[in-house]
Amino acid sequence: MAEQQKTASQIKQELKTQYGVNNVYGWSGYVDDPNEKPVLDLIESIAAALGLKPSFFNTIAVGEGLNVYVDNSYDPNPPHMVITDQQVSGFNVLGTDDFGSEFVRYKKYLPDSYNEGNSKADLLNDAEFIQDTRINELGQQTQSAIFKDLESALWAFGATLAHRKDRFLAKAKALGYGKPTDDQLAYWTYVYYQGEGNAARWLQANRGLDYNTNKAERGMVHTLALERVATWRYMLTKNIFSQ
Repeated sequence: MAEQQKTASQIKQELKTQYGVNNVYGWSGYVDDPNEKPVLDLIESIAAALGLKPSFFNTIAVGEGLNVYVDNSYDPNPPHMVITDQQVSGFNVLGTDDFGSEFVRYKKYLPDSYNEGNSKADLLNDAEFIQDTRINELGQQTQSAIFKDLESALWAFGATLAHRKDRFLAKAKALGYGKPTDDQLAYWTYVYYQGEGNAARWLQANRGLDYNTNKAERGMVHTLALERVATWRYMLTKNIFSQ
């Protein structure tokens, strides 16, 4: 059966079987309508600037909460485009829980003009973000961020994702593991996004790039990473993004 003749359910079931997961998500629904084009355009441009595949960028972003922003940001007035100039909580949307405290690590990935403010008033002027103290799911205090708009938030998310990808590639090279496949790159980038320290230890203990080795040690992160890879592959069948 040709790919274009398969139903969405058939494609999802094939991906579930291929990657051994229970869930493949239809996350194209947040960028596939004309009124969502502002979100699509931001993802395309920022991903391109950071050397990331926009389809993968979107998959991880929606998995971290971008859908929450989109669902609550349609303009009530026709043509009901997604509004992108509202302030964004990096803690509630995009999973940038530590962006405030780790901003210095991501600066090289961001535009030179990307700067930090001191108060919410600064977000109305030139500041891209201010720090925001939150308590994460582990009961730990984190320094997240409030961003002036969706573009600033997506730049922060993209910088974090690009940083984690580079950290994975550097570690894999140091370990002599060779060049990853696209699936391996997607899997380990997500694992690194979830926690660089654990990811580096798991990668070394793995003795290679095969993401099914020592999978029990990685627990839920392993399952989520495989779901992200499978969902990303499903996203590619929609031909929404340039790559």
